[in-house]
Amino acid sequence: MSVPHVTALITAYDCERFIGEAVDSALAQDYEGRLDVVVIDDGSTDGTARELASRDVRVIRQENRGYVAATHRAIAEGEGELFALLDADDVWPADKIRRQVAALGDAALLYGDMTVIDAEGNEIDPSWLGDASPPKDLAGWLCGNVATSSSILMRADMARRWCPIPRGLAFADWYFAIRAMRESRVVYLPEPRTSYRFHGENMSLGSSGERHALQLREALKFQRWWLRRADPEPGLWAAWEAFEAFATKLQSVAETPFTQLVRVTAEDRDLAEALGRQARQALDAGNAHEALAAGIRAAAADPWCREARETARQAALAVAG
Repeated sequence: MSVPHVTALITAYDCERFIGEAVDSALAQDYEGRLDVVVIDDGSTDGTARELASRDVRVIRQENRGYVAATHRAIAEGEGELFALLDADDVWPADKIRRQVAALGDAALLYGDMTVIDAEGNEIDPSWLGDASPPKDLAGWLCGNVATSSSILMRADMARRWCPIPRGLAFADWYFAIRAMRESRVVYLPEPRTSYRFHGENMSLGSSGERHALQLREALKFQRWWLRRADPEPGLWAAWEAFEAFATKLQSVAETPFTQLVRVTAEDRDLAEALGRQARQALDAGNAHEALAAGIRAAAADPWCREARETARQAALAVAG
């Protein structure tokens, strides 16, 4: 059997302190097949370019466009059959690619566990996920992202098809994992564990203060995007409860409890009213699954619509039997 070509994709912005170690860990893989490294320097203004200059990687520099746009560029530039994502402040163990390729099978995407380290590389938490299995449905995935970027290996042809990520969604890894779950299969490999670096400036995991509030706001936007497109499937009410939980958490960490959680337009309110009527009609006709999906879509369009939330709740009870 041929050994697949793997491209490591790194997006970097002002990461001179850590980028060298990240790149070196990709170059030090014990993988017997072809492995190349593509780095998108997303408009860095520090010494990131200097750190990259001495390393045998392909570097593409662009004006700063943000993480998702840089990820789009990386996927467009990658040439491998498989793509492995690596954040510029994280580190791979030497056997990461070899063992993940062997475990991927026919799945679209594989993710792994992480060891949390500090800025100096000291271990904080040896295992972030342990032996947890991948979520089985949309509800499970919307409860929180477990497939973090630096642990992901995915099929390049599918990743290209999944791009561009819908406008306004901030989490490329979370989006890829859900697309993979819905279209194919997702595999979890506990070991080897990627080293996730917690250094106080993280974009997501380990963020705090206003940065944490921003991440929760982006998570609400992400969850809402999926809920507005919900189909009849198991666990939809649990997905809604996850959305509510993130909203409650945002209110607790924001500067004021009157913070705007999501933006609702007049068009959103009209859509929620129409979907709410559709949900009520389906529930009255005994189609609880259809009613739940329509009710969730209505409530996601306008989370303040009491009628939509109540219809969805009643449908969820009917589905549960």
